Amino acid sequence: MIKKFDMCLASLRECYYGRAGLILGSSPSIKSIKRLSFPCIKLALGDLPYRNKNLGPFDFWVSSNGYYPLPQNLRHLKHINSLCKNFLLSPACVQLNTSNITEVLGTIENYITDSNVIIYDQRHFDKKACIPRETCCDFYKHFEVGKCIQDLLKLEVGDAKSYGVSHTVAAHGFAIAVLLKLNPIFIAGVNLPTVWKEYRTYRPFKFPMGFKTLRFNIYKVRNPKKTTPFSGYAFAEILDDFSYIASVARRLGIHIYSLEKDSPINNVRGIDKISVMDANLLMHNYGQNV
Repeated sequence: MIKKFDMCLASLRECYYGRAGLILGSSPSIKSIKRLSFPCIKLALGDLPYRNKNLGPFDFWVSSNGYYPLPQNLRHLKHINSLCKNFLLSPACVQLNTSNITEVLGTIENYITDSNVIIYDQRHFDKKACIPRETCCDFYKHFEVGKCIQDLLKLEVGDAKSYGVSHTVAAHGFAIAVLLKLNPIFIAGVNLPTVWKEYRTYRPFKFPMGFKTLRFNIYKVRNPKKTTPFSGYAFAEILDDFSYIASVARRLGIHIYSLEKDSPINNVRGIDKISVMDANLLMHNYGQNV
């Protein structure tokens, strides 16, 4: 059976409701979490599990791109099966497949049936296709994915609107943590650099995409002043997304903390900056056993 997030949400909440959550990006500051002294539900973003599995175990691995990790790639699939308890897969996994999409979807279906993969959607608001139609729409239709996480989130508080498609998987990981009703939620390793010279990753010598990662690293070195996908209007939209998700969390009684010393998300209302030491003290005072 293929699992879908909107259908699994109730059962997932039964397992995780009210437990401390930790959202993990892949900036170098992530190493600070080694000093956390309390148990928590870990949601890893992007390629972090490949960079250091010892930061886990990871309860959820959230992906939203067409590069890595992709279940249609056998090498990537091994990572998906071994590095996390639940892998959250979005229709973005086929965004680079412009041909043979039917064959690709069949391969994905064969690989993820009865696996640790849970399909979620982050693009198809009100179950509508993109304009113009993209390959992600073929994925959405093929798997009958259901409500996107933005629609699920706004239903929690009865809003007429929600956050957008977003330019970073960090927003989706944040939304999923809120939907699971983890509490409190800590965020680490999310820095949103706007130029390449500031774009650094934890354990940069790890190449999840092999030669493609190497070429990407060379590009960053050769183009230090060029802007990243987080710059310009995208930067403002990302902060708006974080602001909306934080507002939903606040209305649900969920407390949000950033473990980053210097990140734009620290300026978002509803996200409080906190040190690792103070986080340990806070959780000690919570008296929370996960």
